[in-house]
Amino acid sequence: YFSSFPWERCSFRVSIRSFISGSEVLKKDRKCHIVLFSVLALLMFLPMFQQVTGVFRFNGLEGVFDKTEKPELTFDGYVTGEYQKQLEAYTGENFGFREPVIRLYNQYLWDFYRKTFAQDVVCGKNNWLFYPQNVNDYYGTEIYEWMDSTANVSEAFSHEIDEMCRLREALKPFGIDFLMFMAPEKGFLYSEYLPECERDTTTINAREFFADGLEEKHFPYIEMTRWFQQIKDTVSYPLIPQTGAHWNFSCVYATDSLFRLMEQLKGIDLADLKMSALRPTKSWSADRDLEHLLNIQRRIRLSNGLAPEA
Repeated sequence: YFSSFPWERCSFRVSIRSFISGSEVLKKDRKCHIVLFSVLALLMFLPMFQQVTGVFRFNGLEGVFDKTEKPELTFDGYVTGEYQKQLEAYTGENFGFREPVIRLYNQYLWDFYRKTFAQDVVCGKNNWLFYPQNVNDYYGTEIYEWMDSTANVSEAFSHEIDEMCRLREALKPFGIDFLMFMAPEKGFLYSEYLPECERDTTTINAREFFADGLEEKHFPYIEMTRWFQQIKDTVSYPLIPQTGAHWNFSCVYATDSLFRLMEQLKGIDLADLKMSALRPTKSWSADRDLEHLLNIQRRIRLSNGLAPEA
C-alpha cells in the first residue's frame, strides 16, 4: 500500500501550498515595509516642509534667545568648516515643529525627573519654583557672586547705610522724607519648599543686615519678609505664587503699609486699601511666570489655587 501511494504528487501539492502561503506572507511583509517606509519618509520630510512653508502655527517659546542668522555660503567658510557650524546652529533654531518638540521633551523631563534646562528656574519640593538667586540667598552663597569675603560685604553695606542716613538729613530741609522699602524674598518666605542643600551660616544676608542697621540708626524702613513670615499661615493663599516669582496680589499689603508709614512721617491722609474676595486662579498669567520659562506642554497643578480678585 505504501509503495503504491503517489508520494510525488502529494509532495508537489504541499510545495504549491507552501509557495502560496509564503507568497502571502511576503505580500503582507511588503505592505508592512511600505507603510513603515512611508511613515519614516513623512517624519523625515514633514519638518522640512514645515520649516519652508510654516503652514502650522505654534505658540513661541518663552525666555530670551540669541537669534542665529542664516549663514552665507562662502568658499573659505566651507573649507574651514565655519559655514557648517553656523548652518547647524541655525537649523537647530529653525527646524519645523521645533516648539512642540521642545515642549514635549521638557514635559518628559519634568514628569519623570522634575528637571528643567531653564537656567533661571530651580525646581523645589511639591512643584514649587524659585529663581536661583532666591535659593542661593537663603543658603548663603549669593553674596559671593558680588564680593569675595564677608568682611568686604559688611564694610560696603555699612557704608551704604551711612550714606543713606546722610542723604535723609540733607533732604529734610526741603520737606522731603527718605525711607527704604525691602520687598519679600520667596526663598525665606517659603523655605520649606526649597531643594535640600547645606546652608552657610557664616555669610551675611543683605536684607537682614540692612534691616538691623537701619533699625539701629532709627531710619524709617519697611521690611516685608519678616512680616510675611508672620502672616503667611493666617491667609488662605500663597503670598508669592507657587509657580511665580512676583507678589502680584499680596503687594496690596505692602502698598497699604507704605501709605501708613508715609502718613505717619508727613502727617497726611492717604487712601485706604482693602483686599477683595478670593477666586480660583486659572489664568495663564503673571502668577505663573516661572512656569512659563519651563516651556512644558501642560500646566503645573497648584497646591493652592486661590488668589484675591483683580
